[in-house]
Amino acid sequence: MQQRSRSAVICAFFIPGINFVLVPLILRSAWKGVLGGCGGLLIFFWWLFWLLEIALNVSRSLNYFPDEFGPEVVQVWIYSGIFAPVLAYGLLWYIVKSINARVGPPGALPDGLSRRREPATMVAV
Repeated sequence: MQQRSRSAVICAFFIPGINFVLVPLILRSAWKGVLGGCGGLLIFFWWLFWLLEIALNVSRSLNYFPDEFGPEVVQVWIYSGIFAPVLAYGLLWYIVKSINARVGPPGALPDGLSRRREPATMVAV
């Protein structure tokens, strides 16, 4: 029992770090699988804005902002707190919209298939 809980603690320590890297890798893999090769740069920029948004949220929640900075830096910090989430979620919306447009709506069948059943025909034996 002691060994299992120790390994669970070690794994739990690495999960947040893995999530920072795994999410953009999965998104890039979905993009490449559905839309082809280009798009890695778009996913990279989304990831950067996503990390910036997380960092700004953490700094805001900790009220970390030294008083020695001037009003210009404060204004840039406030604007980046507005634009980083808008860019991050806007890019994510575009990425998911592009993938869904190619795949189709949920529950859709691939081309050439339909849910309609063909009428049964009688075969003489």
